[in-house]
Amino acid sequence: MTDLLEHIRSLTPDCGGIRPGERIVVGLSGGADSVALTGLLRELDVRIVTAHLDHALRPRSDEDREFCRDFAHSLGLRCATARAGE
Repeated sequence: MTDLLEHIRSLTPDCGGIRPGERIVVGLSGGADSVALTGLLRELDVRIVTAHLDHALRPRSDEDREFCRDFAHSLGLRCATARAGE
């Protein structure tokens, strides 16, 4: 992961890089990829807000929402959540 962090840090803003202090909204589904991305971005000098949309497609989808909220809070991040149809 260190190599990936260094690569991200080396990108200039005109090549898709992230500016220090920039605010980023990260879509957090609760899956391995979005959890890893959130953890990776947490290592950068950026302000992160996570966002989770519960599509309500599965009976226990509310558990994903709670996981995302708890995970974000464990990293000291805000987590905006919404449920489709509400």
